[in-house]
Amino acid sequence: TEKNPGDGKKNRKESRYTVLDDVDIPTSAVAALSKGPKFAITPKFSTESLQRNVQVEVAALAYSLRWQTFLERKPQTLPPSSSNNTCGNNTCNNDDETEASEFRPSQPCSEAPLGGKMPKIPFKRKRKEPPRANNDLEKRIKNLQVDIEQLVQQTELPKQNLTKEEFKALATLRNNPDVTVVRSDKGGEMVVMKTSTLDQLTISHLEDRLTYERLSSDPTEKLRKEVNSTLKQVLLTRGYMLSFTKRFMTPSAKTQVFYSLPKTHKNTLKIRPIVSGKGGIFD
Repeated sequence: TEKNPGDGKKNRKESRYTVLDDVDIPTSAVAALSKGPKFAITPKFSTESLQRNVQVEVAALAYSLRWQTFLERKPQTLPPSSSNNTCGNNTCNNDDETEASEFRPSQPCSEAPLGGKMPKIPFKRKRKEPPRANNDLEKRIKNLQVDIEQLVQQTELPKQNLTKEEFKALATLRNNPDVTVVRSDKGGEMVVMKTSTLDQLTISHLEDRLTYERLSSDPTEKLRKEVNSTLKQVLLTRGYMLSFTKRFMTPSAKTQVFYSLPKTHKNTLKIRPIVSGKGGIFD
């Protein structure tokens, strides 16, 4: 099915793809493109990979449950140790709770922001295996592992929702540097067009000097340093420790990527400019 940009709504609903220019596409690719941009291809995975992923998730759950059970015990049930409260480097340490506090952030002796407590932010912490002293919990974890393994073995893997011919046809289009396949802007459809046409539309759009300005160098690194410096100054002013402010710093950032989507719902073929923030300063 071929149609030109600006066709009526009825035609756009009947077809989930648009072919611009003079691009020949295989019949098998037409069947796949007609499914629309929201169609998801069934991922390829085996029973072994599924079992491995489940084992990883169960191990993570067991790790969390063991720590939770250990920390919920009363203080008098903690392993005995010589009580020695010391203050050094502006940090209070209690040897009675060394094992339980090794993964907790240290607290300053003086009054700290937020009532002396650090904010609950999911920063990565040093991993320490929890003690396995609760026999009832270990028994429950073992039973859970056995039950889940049985369910995985009984699970039927989903079938592929594309034929081999459709996979091959889509791969042919993807590997053709002269053809670009993208989703349309607000059209809810796939667009097949020449790469040179999309490049020409994009360059013409960027040549608008009232909107865009050509830079002599990449300002990403300079902006990263300015953002880090401002954020550090604000946090230190509010009383946060230097080691805590470093958690918010952006160690590196890459130049953001510009790409465009064709507007097939317009009478005149245009593009919608988009700047991807992935990997940028604020990602």
